Amino acid sequence: MQVLRQPVPPPAGTAACIGAFDGLHLGHQALLEHARALQPRVALVTFDPHPARVLAPERAPPLLQSPGQRARVSAALGVDSLVLLPFDRELAATSPASFAE
Repeated sequence: MQVLRQPVPPPAGTAACIGAFDGLHLGHQALLEHARALQPRVALVTFDPHPARVLAPERAPPLLQSPGQRARVSAALGVDSLVLLPFDRELAATSPASFAE
């Protein structure tokens, strides 16, 4: 599995799942399975630190997994690429269209 810390265009045939994904619980696993049914490759795009730690630290949930643990679990679940985007106020201010590009 490839671990990236910056956005790069995914290879053709990649379904991207985007979210906080702390813990990779059964709902997240179902999402990954659905993505795999749509495309042969799956990329998990997530954030470090958790967005709430930047935007509302007083309400930030305790983390269930470190980035390293998340990478190991992602690999075990068959994720092809894990993109850990550095989350800051600048990224938070990015428009949805710009973020998707």
